[in-house]
Amino acid sequence: MILNHNKKNLRSLSNDESEHLEKLKTHILLNILPFSKIDESIVDQAAADLSSNNQILTNYYNWLKILQIDLDKGLSVEELKQAKASYYSSVYGDITN
Repeated sequence: MILNHNKKNLRSLSNDESEHLEKLKTHILLNILPFSKIDESIVDQAAADLSSNNQILTNYYNWLKILQIDLDKGLSVEELKQAKASYYSSVYGDITN
């Protein structure tokens, strides 16, 4: 992504570019099963169609909105990471047991 936008590092990305990158990372994470061997092909496959109607991703963003309403605040970067991990665990928890 950095190379595509001729940027030196992630801090050089605009807000829109950073938001797009976060959505891409979330899309990839939520489309890889736990304990999968991670390599370039699995990441490419998970990222293949970001615009597809991905129910897990839609559910995640709906869940995140509800969480923020329940907490009555926006989440910090660290809280967003924890929320994403918690959601991933709730979606794929049965697979690991």
